[in-house]
Amino acid sequence: TNCVGWILTQFATAKIGAILVNINPAYRLHELEYALTQSQCNYLLLGDGFKDIDNLVTGDLMIMKYIGSTDTGHVVTVVAPPTFVKQTTTEKVYTLKIIDCTGSPHGSSDTRYATDQDGVGQGYMRVYTDLNGNITKYSWNNYTNGIISDPATRKPNPDFASVPQLRDMTTQAIDLLHRNKAGSKKGFFLQVESASIDKKDHDADACGQIGETGQLDEAVSAALDFAKRDGHTLVLVTADHAHSSQIVDGNAPGLTTKLTTKDGSDMIVSYGTSPAGGSQQHTGSQVRIAGYGPQAANVVGLIDQTDLNQIIRRALSLR
Repeated sequence: TNCVGWILTQFATAKIGAILVNINPAYRLHELEYALTQSQCNYLLLGDGFKDIDNLVTGDLMIMKYIGSTDTGHVVTVVAPPTFVKQTTTEKVYTLKIIDCTGSPHGSSDTRYATDQDGVGQGYMRVYTDLNGNITKYSWNNYTNGIISDPATRKPNPDFASVPQLRDMTTQAIDLLHRNKAGSKKGFFLQVESASIDKKDHDADACGQIGETGQLDEAVSAALDFAKRDGHTLVLVTADHAHSSQIVDGNAPGLTTKLTTKDGSDMIVSYGTSPAGGSQQHTGSQVRIAGYGPQAANVVGLIDQTDLNQIIRRALSLR
């Protein structure tokens, strides 16, 4: 209130004979309702801002107006402190869980879940700030049930433009080992890994994870093609650990990302072990294992990790 606008407001209301009632921006919802009802408020005069994004806490009240509109906006109560999403060269982006105390002007198309034309809604919104944390704008667009990321599509990674495909490297390795005198007589052992599945998961890069998994799928296909022709080759596919990422229906806490699938629908991936910019963690979930060829019949249900050693030794006729 230590500003010219406040002084002018005091003199202006006194000049026209209006009663000036101060409203604390930190009022809770029931406190605001009481003040507005008892004062028989006709007009609200709003300042440009009160708190920056880092100072918002549960129970704070926010009054926001659409840019370019004189009579459309939202009065919302903060349900949980804001969650940082990302930062560009000019702004920061947060997701904020709120209760909207105003009727929705958007009807059934409103992106806040559990909100209708005339009722109180609850959900999430996207909040933008400058680099100092001052709120500059907000948006409901491209936003559903707390999913704040814009839809992404898979794109080629330019870093791999000069790197052979994993399928080609697998095919070449199998050919060299099979043609080798010792390999053709006694058999061979080859391990192929699409290591960046793990790296991309640590980075919460869902598109990268899918791309790397696709490379692994092609490499496995190459191995199976050889095994079917050879008739004496065992192919095993597994992982050394699990990760936290999983496909969800959209109503999930924590860091999430939204992808646009080939058929144009949305797929939401949740990461629950680190905020945006951090490294997602491994988990202790059981991992899938599958086999094809000699001894593959022993790869069923749940097996001990150490059993793989014996399965491989029997497939290679090793003592």
